[in-house]
Amino acid sequence: MYINWKTALAGTAAVVVLGAGAWLALRMEGELPAITVPKEVRALGRSTAWGFVAEDRKSGLRQVRAWVRQGEKSTALFSEDYPGRGTNRREVSLTLDPKALGLADGAATLVVAAQDHSLKSFKGNSVFLEVPVTIDTEAPRLEILSTQHNVNRGGVGVVAYRLGEAPAQTGVSVGDRFFPGYPAAAGGTGAYVAYFAVPHDAPPAPAVSLSARDAAGNEVRRAFAVRLLEKAFAADTIDVSDRFLAAKIPEFKAADPSLPADPVAAFLDVNRDWRARDHQRIREACAASAPARLWDGPFLQMPNTKNMAGWAQARTYKHNGQVIDRQTHLGLDLASTAGAPVPAANAGTVAFSGDLGIYGQAVILDHGQGVFSLYGHLSSLGVKQGEQVARGAAVGASGQTGMAGGDHLHFSVLAAGTFVSPAEWFDAHWIADNVANKLALFGGGPGL
Repeated sequence: MYINWKTALAGTAAVVVLGAGAWLALRMEGELPAITVPKEVRALGRSTAWGFVAEDRKSGLRQVRAWVRQGEKSTALFSEDYPGRGTNRREVSLTLDPKALGLADGAATLVVAAQDHSLKSFKGNSVFLEVPVTIDTEAPRLEILSTQHNVNRGGVGVVAYRLGEAPAQTGVSVGDRFFPGYPAAAGGTGAYVAYFAVPHDAPPAPAVSLSARDAAGNEVRRAFAVRLLEKAFAADTIDVSDRFLAAKIPEFKAADPSLPADPVAAFLDVNRDWRARDHQRIREACAASAPARLWDGPFLQMPNTKNMAGWAQARTYKHNGQVIDRQTHLGLDLASTAGAPVPAANAGTVAFSGDLGIYGQAVILDHGQGVFSLYGHLSSLGVKQGEQVARGAAVGASGQTGMAGGDHLHFSVLAAGTFVSPAEWFDAHWIADNVANKLALFGGGPGL
């Protein structure tokens, strides 16, 4: 077979030229590297975690630099070179200490630069990202204004204080529980108030402290004196009869067919596991509260009612004379006539309206600044989530839904999701001594 070598060589040369051209075009690509900052940082405190991601999926990263610029001064934070073309992505995590870097409080700029291995313009593609920040290494100024904090076990205390700047977070810690603080008045006066609880099962001398953290992460924490007034809580024994089980368990099995067939075992699942789950749902409903106080004056007890069970009552459940469970009753059982209208204890916004497990049909009202009220075992619901409700307006009608043996209202009050004694909130003297007097430190507490 005859081969025209000149033609063949010319074809080969063309392929080489085309291949070289494609290679050169690839190496001269013009796509910029990408820089992203996963977590937004607007302020640098005494020690702030900050990071970024540099990427180039085509020719690969050649170098990555980061520095902080303040005025005419630039200070290096990070520098790496990548001689080969195999580095397409670099995640960088830094801990920035402004004092160690010689930076002063005030405005600054974080800068990140990345360059790739492209041959374009013989120096590759470059990209810069600038992040304006404020350097703040001073903790917020905190002044506790209230001096007396007498708190009943299972009840609420109120602390009034002033901050030198708007905080990212502020509030009271009681043991491992946190109770947020809120502006006591509009207008940015720096006045704050926090409603905190000493739970019924708290240790004899729980650690109590007030804290404030700014946007840069600087925190101030102050312990303050709390006089804990011990209270004894009643105990009761509940007879779980077969009649009660026959009436109630089918209702719960309809909601959860996986409950055990044995009525006593099903009761225990509901009384223990559902109770824990329902309390978690209540905490979630109470997680966000209006920053302003929505309530005014003493809370209204459902009229013409008799309290059938005490707050924090220790209950022992028996079946056929045998102890099968123990739980704590975290509310009041207020009995009137069947289907009686249930009034809102005070003005607020509906945070929850619907089925709440052991509490049956229930409503939770947000009264602002972390204070909530719960209305359980309702036969009907009169309000919807998000609706604003006036003091005394009907939220539903009493009933026996959920784990109720007769028609009544289960009424609870909560501070930031922690159950507290409702009786205090019915008491005008308690509100005057523990709330109004604290708000008066800022020049008012109208209507209280």
